[in-house]
Amino acid sequence: MAYVLLAAPLAMLFIMLLLARTRRRKFAVLLPVAGMLRLVLLQMGGCGGGGGSTPPPPPPVTGTQAGTYTITLTATSGSLTRATNLTLIVQ
Repeated sequence: MAYVLLAAPLAMLFIMLLLARTRRRKFAVLLPVAGMLRLVLLQMGGCGGGGGSTPPPPPPVTGTQAGTYTITLTATSGSLTRATNLTLIVQ
């Protein structure tokens, strides 16, 4: 794709040089086209992909991690309250 962008300024330069008769005119034609050519070449260098990229990291661990957890279960009815501990083992 970038080579197509390079072909247009080169073709324009060639046509303008053919039409320019004197050395002064040829120099006046070369300056803007050389500037455009430089911009195209800089853009081509900026678009170069790195190629060898590393694979993405694995997704983070979601949910409850493995281990033993203590859960306190509390129940209330009127003025009466009861609590008990439960053990949850996640593998």
